[in-house]
Amino acid sequence: MIAMIAAGSASGQGRVSEGGYSIFNETMVDLNYQQVEEAAKAGAILLWPLGVIEEHGPHLPLGTDIYNSYATMKQVARLLRAKGQQVLIAPPMYWGINDATGAFGGSFSVKPSTLKAIIEDTFASFRKDGFQSVYIITGHGDRLHNLTIVEGVEAARSSTGMRGFVVLAPVMRDRLGLKGTEGHVVVTDAPAAGAALSAAPRYIEVHAGAGETSATWFNFPALVNGPLAASLPDTKFGPDDLAEWRKGWDNARTKTPLGYLGDPSTSSAERGGAAFHDGAQRLANTILAHVAASPWMKHRP
Repeated sequence: MIAMIAAGSASGQGRVSEGGYSIFNETMVDLNYQQVEEAAKAGAILLWPLGVIEEHGPHLPLGTDIYNSYATMKQVARLLRAKGQQVLIAPPMYWGINDATGAFGGSFSVKPSTLKAIIEDTFASFRKDGFQSVYIITGHGDRLHNLTIVEGVEAARSSTGMRGFVVLAPVMRDRLGLKGTEGHVVVTDAPAAGAALSAAPRYIEVHAGAGETSATWFNFPALVNGPLAASLPDTKFGPDDLAEWRKGWDNARTKTPLGYLGDPSTSSAERGGAAFHDGAQRLANTILAHVAASPWMKHRP
């Protein structure tokens, strides 16, 4: 059943971008309904990559967040299958909330109520097919976006009976004021979206800098303007600059007129590859440990 997805990839061999630039490659979208129903009966868990469409400077595409979120979940799925875990990737969802980049062309945003409704309706679709659990990551670091997802998942769990979990890095958990003990939040040591490549960068790196540029360059090289990225100077921002940028709209556009915050000039496909594989492995380990500790999974076939 899942063989048509897993063939040649269960061991994690091959680039996750070998399916081209389709964010549906190796997801349940390319299966037929019988295969989906069979996967649900077999106790497969779902991975649901979320992101947004927004500007990412002059050197990256609008789809950076969803491309990277999808690629990460694709690699995670391969790693989970190699450990014997049945898994499907749900259709990547790229509608979300853009506060910081809202003033730039190509940054789409939906109301929090819309995002919550999409989560609830999608959970209902998962549940009617017989799936029990879904793990969510988002490639977008906007606080309101992430808070809305966490609140939306909590509400959708109650209304649909779907066991939904939002996987967050500690830095995002703290930004949202969560304790990490909430039943619908899973904390991972995988880096947050837009994280810097070094543990202690000299300046703040959060948007279209070295981290995101390198990750996109590794998985989707044709979408990165490498020469332009190499020519862009470090924004050299500190905490006060970040706080001003996070106000969004005109404040952000004034602060970052070229739409990036960080140092894309230090990016490379090699750095992106190392960070990508490390982050995906950490995320896979987090999900495997959570599944193993979940009592309802022990009773699945």
